[in-house]
Amino acid sequence: MQTPGGDPAVPASRSRAARLAAASQRGGVQPVGVAPPGVVQPGMMPVQPPGMMQPITQQMGAMNLQQPVAAPPPINYQAPISAAPPQPAYGAPSAHQPTQMQQQAQAAGAAGAAGRAKRLDPKTLPNPTKIQQPKHKVIYNVAPSNDLGHQPTAPPFAHHKYISTDRGSCTPRFMRSTIYNIPTTKDILNTSHLPLAVAVQPLADVGFDESEVPIVNLQPSGPLRCRRCAAYINPFVRFIEAGRRYVCALCGAGNEVPDEYFSPIEVSGQRRDLAERVELWRGSVDFVAPPELVNAARVNTKPVFLFLLDVSAVAVGCGLVKSFGNAVKQILAQALAEDPDTKVGFITYDKNIHFWRLGKESLQKVVLPDVKSVFTPLPSDAFIANYATNKARIDEWLDRVPNMFSKTDIRDSAFGAAVNAAMLSFGTTGGRIIALQASLPNVGPGALKPRDTDPAVHTSMGANERERQLLLPQSKFWRELATECAKRVVCIDLFVAAQGYCDLATISLLTQITGGSTSYVPNFHIEKHEERLYRDLERMLTRNHGSDAVLRVRTSEGIAVETYDGHFRLGPQGEVELAGIDADSTIYVNLKYDDNIPEKNDAAIQAAMLYTNRDGQRLIRVHTLSLKTSNKLGDVFKAADIDTVLGTFVRRAIVDLPQKKLGEIRTKLTENAVDLLAAYRKHCAKSSSEAQLILPDALKTLPVYLLSLLKHPLLCNSQAPLQDGIVSIADLRSYFMSYYSNLSLEHLSPSLYAKLYHLNPVMHALDNGAEVGDSSSESSDDDESDDDNGGRRGSKPTVIGSEDYYGGFWMPPTIRLSTSELEKQGIYLMDDATNIYLAVNSPVDPNIMSRLFDANGSLIYNDQDEFNLRVHNMIASIRFRRPFFQSLLIFDMAQNHVIKRQFLNRLVEDGSDDYTTKEQINVLTRLSYAGYLCHMHHCIQNKM
Repeated sequence: MQTPGGDPAVPASRSRAARLAAASQRGGVQPVGVAPPGVVQPGMMPVQPPGMMQPITQQMGAMNLQQPVAAPPPINYQAPISAAPPQPAYGAPSAHQPTQMQQQAQAAGAAGAAGRAKRLDPKTLPNPTKIQQPKHKVIYNVAPSNDLGHQPTAPPFAHHKYISTDRGSCTPRFMRSTIYNIPTTKDILNTSHLPLAVAVQPLADVGFDESEVPIVNLQPSGPLRCRRCAAYINPFVRFIEAGRRYVCALCGAGNEVPDEYFSPIEVSGQRRDLAERVELWRGSVDFVAPPELVNAARVNTKPVFLFLLDVSAVAVGCGLVKSFGNAVKQILAQALAEDPDTKVGFITYDKNIHFWRLGKESLQKVVLPDVKSVFTPLPSDAFIANYATNKARIDEWLDRVPNMFSKTDIRDSAFGAAVNAAMLSFGTTGGRIIALQASLPNVGPGALKPRDTDPAVHTSMGANERERQLLLPQSKFWRELATECAKRVVCIDLFVAAQGYCDLATISLLTQITGGSTSYVPNFHIEKHEERLYRDLERMLTRNHGSDAVLRVRTSEGIAVETYDGHFRLGPQGEVELAGIDADSTIYVNLKYDDNIPEKNDAAIQAAMLYTNRDGQRLIRVHTLSLKTSNKLGDVFKAADIDTVLGTFVRRAIVDLPQKKLGEIRTKLTENAVDLLAAYRKHCAKSSSEAQLILPDALKTLPVYLLSLLKHPLLCNSQAPLQDGIVSIADLRSYFMSYYSNLSLEHLSPSLYAKLYHLNPVMHALDNGAEVGDSSSESSDDDESDDDNGGRRGSKPTVIGSEDYYGGFWMPPTIRLSTSELEKQGIYLMDDATNIYLAVNSPVDPNIMSRLFDANGSLIYNDQDEFNLRVHNMIASIRFRRPFFQSLLIFDMAQNHVIKRQFLNRLVEDGSDDYTTKEQINVLTRLSYAGYLCHMHHCIQNKM
């Protein structure tokens, strides 16, 4: 099929994945410390073990595998507080009858709640493990709710796997709303205490077997736009007057249809040319920008990468320089060699700045010794070279750079001056800076002081004004520099190989304002972290990326945009300006009411982004989301989306962190959730006993996710176990503030409530000749039936560690995050979206140990052992398409190791010990999940 402008229809992402996997076969050079096929070095995953699925083990950073979910069947839950609470009953609840838990009415504060929690069976409490990935193939059809014939519900969970088809409204990969049944009045929303917001991920990777966003060419006039609100043509416009006019789906204004766009209307009310007009039946499209917008672009038409490398003694000593040379050489050869227009350049820095002329005859270093007065000593074309024609010289430099500075004793860092010099090198055409840094910038413009040296600052992290100051930038220079970079369309990605305090609160402004990302690796060392550097740089350089972007969100009558949150800078008219934006970037749009929504009208939200893609083409990406409306509070709660609601809670905490004490923030978050749940209890479950805790079915896991957030390093106290071995607590918290302000919803929930897998049942089933997860009684792969979302679902036997429907591997069922779930002689795999933990609960059968580990305790690879192969497949599937590489941390539970304390701290359902006195820590972080739930119930009762 051809688009109107002659562009071929976009193939499904399966083809794209195949092409990328084939491309990754070229080259063959392996990074130092990264094992070649079939060889595993201590503590590392093989890059490409034989027999493993190619797309997962090779081009992790550029694949199209998604890890969201299908909508599982709801749960009816009743558990009276007694000595022996009954087990939960599963079934389909009525429209407004949610999860229920009977409790004793008497309560006396958090301490009393914790005591009552002992009488609860934690296994019966609602948590994410009760909602497993469905075994059937889930296809989520996105279309107007009236087309599906039932009331709207929230989409599949963002962290589950599903295949989404765009039938008019954009898929949840690109835009998710906190509510999928919008209240018709502001009063209803205020009564619910639900946030009203959408999370927009404009360049998100499509899922496996999903179609790419089509390109639509409507030149020379460009796409149709409403004369009143400027909304773009979309599937929800209504054509009238025999097709000569159309009614805007957002503002309701009538608009003329140009002669070149006219088509007669059939008896069915649809245009005769509907099949050829992709923009009228797809919720996400890329319009080719009209000439006036193309001519106004300020950016290079092809990718330009300028690498900024710290070569101080600190960076050389930890192996950063050596790791960089080997990693970049491979990435350029394997991922960017096919593009003949890709340009690269290199600047190194310590207390001086070094420009490198990549001439055909020889390499030449030009030193800029006066960092107080920065300028570019060479024209940009002298040190920014075409990679295809200068590959030999570039490879030579990458091979030689570790030895050039191997004997340096300069420990100073003029990072601010180096960034300024790199920015000036682009002139006015823009580009990308990939900066690598190992220490605090301490000389030249923007020199910073080590603010965290005062021990008093860390006695009670967050409890005093001095600590909160560490979360604020200490110099105006960095904000001004980042703003100037954004104006020049220079996007900065930052890799911090921290050997001490680096003041991330200040230097991360470079990525936050320009639309880049920050990768933070404390205590970086080449033997442990070289693969992390390789994979993170690979993801930065190969993922879908846009530049010189401007995004604006428009809404239908009754609602309006209030604020934007994310990595960007606001333009003069309130639009979002991004020097760069990538596939992992997410922007939150908070909405407000400016009037009531007309009865029986749907609500529409449209995000339009003008940008330049990687091929230098100027496009307008448009995502249109249609939502039903209701004047019934029960309908509003029923269609709430837990992932987006949770995301708004996290954003609120980030905003408050530099301004309030940690205890105050934790209390405020809990109170916000209590207000929400109390509203449901009061208005939607009036007939229930006051002794019952009533949770809305769509939000029944909100309490455990919220407790996980309170115990996360973002909000926990400085003396918590997770902080052991961290070089700077202030930097760690600043990193997570930046991380969560840009994180995709796909990775949000597992980063809070980690996924814990028990591996022993997998091994025992394989040894007994039975496949774990094999559902032989289910229908064959060709059998399909309607699912709850108006789509289809096919069923076939599922085998743990084998290929699933979504380009990955089937995973075992997750188990609760509690020590009570850990069995002696058990082996456990945990995914917290930051690291992967492989825990051995000794003593373990030596036969099992020999199948997974060598004598040094490192994971081995053996494709002749089915259990070993399945474990490797699961690890590869976890890592696939995460924004940052997850290191594999192997430890024995019998040993008192820092990794063990980190692991135990992720078991959020247990009561935790913060190693501080009662006066120094808010009581909420010490409660178990049962105690926290009882505490919330007590607060809800007080509001009734």
